[in-house]
Amino acid sequence: MKLGNILLTIGVLFVLFSLAYGSVDPLRLCHESMTLGGKCSSSSGFSPSSCFGAFNSKYGASAVTQNCSCKDNNNNTHVCTCCINCVYSSTKNYCS
Repeated sequence: MKLGNILLTIGVLFVLFSLAYGSVDPLRLCHESMTLGGKCSSSSGFSPSSCFGAFNSKYGASAVTQNCSCKDNNNNTHVCTCCINCVYSSTKNYCS
């Protein structure tokens, strides 16, 4: 009888653990754009003037900023486009 209760308890705990932690959604990345003042920065590091730095400053590291590009506009502004965690994106346009 004790062995049956132990196996039942282990089974119940396994099912509860599987339900709680077994169905984690994979990270999805979406395109997001941001218009900033000035021209595109030539630096590729973590400086605040780079696109990567601007997205990390706005959304934090949990946005998982990747694959940034920068395009200069004529009116002394530039558009940064990066792939970020879809949780933070307003477009839900998935990155490939």
